[in-house]
Amino acid sequence: MPTPEQVLRDAADIVSARGETHGDWRLNITNTAELWSHLLHRKITPAEVCMMMIMLKCSRAVWGSPTPEHFKDICGYGAIAAALISDEETETD
Repeated sequence: MPTPEQVLRDAADIVSARGETHGDWRLNITNTAELWSHLLHRKITPAEVCMMMIMLKCSRAVWGSPTPEHFKDICGYGAIAAALISDEETETD
């Protein structure tokens, strides 16, 4: 049985591995925010993209099959959101 610490390490590995496949996570999330903003006709921030992706993973866990991967992805998107918000705080200081 994995420990919470192992789940977090796995989530970090997933974020790193996806970067190799999908490119820089900051750019990817920022581009997604811009696309969603255009589609929805309202400003979507990169952190909101992460929150919505977390909700997607929660939906899959509740109404689909709950797998450890959903929860690892939730950790990953949470970590990305925290990093993005930290970036924003640094920019405003």
